[in-house]
Amino acid sequence: MQQWKNSDARDHTRVDWKRPKYTSALTYDGVKVMAEAFQSLRRQRIDISRRGNAGDCLANPAVPWGQGIDIQRALQQVRFEGLTGNVQFNEKGRRTNYTLHVIEMKHDGIRK
Repeated sequence: MQQWKNSDARDHTRVDWKRPKYTSALTYDGVKVMAEAFQSLRRQRIDISRRGNAGDCLANPAVPWGQGIDIQRALQQVRFEGLTGNVQFNEKGRRTNYTLHVIEMKHDGIRK
């Protein structure tokens, strides 16, 4: 959240800097997951390029991308405290160890 607050408000005049919308926070965390995973692959010198071979998108059965396993593992290893709380994934790629707050809209405002 501190990174969000420290951002330059002049660049984003229509943003509520006190509290981002949940969709903005989820998007920010999602992009950060991807960035950290691909940075990890680069640090490990794992080549994920297709080298001009796009593959057959219509293959039946589908042919998996050879580097897909490396990307999946890198994504599963990402762990950080994001705008939406703890961000980490299990072996199936599902987010784990997070908290959801259930809220109710009332005429007098929002209630947890």
